[in-house]
Amino acid sequence: MSDSSTSSVASSQKEAAKGALTKMVLTGAVLIAIAAAGVFFTFQFAESERERELKQWQIRLGIVADSRFADIDGWIESQLGELTALAENQSLQIYTDQLQELEDREAPSLEADSLNTLLTSVAERAGFKAEIKGAEIQANVERVGVAGVGILDRDGNPLVSSPGMPPMAGQLKAFVASTEKAERGVSNMFLNSAGNPAMAFLVPVFGLQEDQSASSQIATIVGVKEVASELYPLLEQPGNTDKSAETLIVRRKGTTVQYLTPRKDGNPPLKNDLTVETPNLAAAFALETPGGFGIRTDYQDNEVLLTVRAFTQVPWSLIYKIDTAESLAEAENRIRTIVIAFIGIIVLVFIGLIAVWYKGSSTRATEAATRFEALSQRFQGQRNFMHLVTDSQPNSIVVFDEGGHYRWFNQVALDLSGLERRDLFDKHIAAVLGPLEGKRIETWIKECLAKFEPITHTHELTFDGRQDAIFKSDFIPLEAREEMPAGVLMVSQDITDSIRERERRERVLKQLVGALVSVVDRRDPYSANHSTRVGVVSKAIAEEMELPAIDVETAEKMRAT
Repeated sequence: MSDSSTSSVASSQKEAAKGALTKMVLTGAVLIAIAAAGVFFTFQFAESERERELKQWQIRLGIVADSRFADIDGWIESQLGELTALAENQSLQIYTDQLQELEDREAPSLEADSLNTLLTSVAERAGFKAEIKGAEIQANVERVGVAGVGILDRDGNPLVSSPGMPPMAGQLKAFVASTEKAERGVSNMFLNSAGNPAMAFLVPVFGLQEDQSASSQIATIVGVKEVASELYPLLEQPGNTDKSAETLIVRRKGTTVQYLTPRKDGNPPLKNDLTVETPNLAAAFALETPGGFGIRTDYQDNEVLLTVRAFTQVPWSLIYKIDTAESLAEAENRIRTIVIAFIGIIVLVFIGLIAVWYKGSSTRATEAATRFEALSQRFQGQRNFMHLVTDSQPNSIVVFDEGGHYRWFNQVALDLSGLERRDLFDKHIAAVLGPLEGKRIETWIKECLAKFEPITHTHELTFDGRQDAIFKSDFIPLEAREEMPAGVLMVSQDITDSIRERERRERVLKQLVGALVSVVDRRDPYSANHSTRVGVVSKAIAEEMELPAIDVETAEKMRAT
């Protein structure tokens, strides 16, 4: 076990290693933090690119949706416009008013023929016609038809109609009854008797030169037509090349979503409704979010981008959607390429920083190892020299740290401790000399360092139950140096023999003085033991005066004088 010098080098090496480890950990943490920040900002950039791409698609889808919405809304308005123009025809107003005044409306009349001709012409021109099922009969009798234009009287009963006008019953009758007087109306889409999607349109007819109030309404024009050939082509955007793009019209029907237009999966309109509770369903989102934009799943469970437009004249929502696999594929590939490139750059930079740091650390570690090796060799030489010099000295020489631990010692100190060299090093003095003596010497060590000047103390020591030995110990402070902390050099000289010889001479002297005093006392029996008593009194007075021990002893010995 090496002593203070070698230990100091080892301690310095440990401290250096600890400092290097700390720097390594901190540097590694900084590098990892830089890499993590780079990855974080890379993904932030990727996310911002996705948001930018989504905004572009929102604008693009919105343009198409607005175009389709405008065409469909315009188509609805055009149907009402055709019927409104018919309702404002003065001849129709006059003939309708006159026909209602006739007692027998079913009898042939000029008014009925004129109205029938007018309605048939409008129906053919505006598309309110379809193949009639069954034989033609009188106009005021229900026909087996699916499309046409008819006039209802003030009470809502059929007055006259074009060929093929469906009977005023069921959904058609309910639609007429639910429309307010003097108001135009558009029915919801329904399946007619032929199983085809159809709609009904209603406009009021007012008297000639009358205002447009409910009291002035003399009749109602109702137009019914199949809508597939006119409405569904409007769903297609001219020039659109997106394969998965699709325009749909949906409405709520109780707790389900009803598709009013054909779907790409082959399902016809008004068939195979889906519940509004279907998770993440695009159509349910459209019903709840008019004008919204988002990412949802469609009826085929494909993830889609969609935008929504809500109609005002009918309870419909228009959806324009496109699969994200098509719309965002190019952007995702581009973003993925950017992210991979950025992460690759970050990894390369990180590896480069690690390499530079490792090279620098290795160089510093090599330099430190070389420096400490040279320092160790130098201290080893100094240690050997110090032991050569001090081991030949008769005095105990020890270097303590400020806490009272053995940092260096010569052979005499080692022999006095009775321990092995490896056991004595770094041991506390109390563990070697006992708690009382150890605490006293530790106090002197601290006193020496506090004053930072040499101090001397004489004290007794007992080693392994042997007879007490008396030592004169000099405590010399040692300044802290780069390779050694502050400490105290204690040089202890064994003065037991000198003290014992002096005590023997003092006892002989006391005996001689006592003999001379007894001779003097015997010359006068009246002064016997007088000198002894004087000596006792003199010693007591000196002790009371707190004189030094040497003066107290002198006062006692001078009793014979």
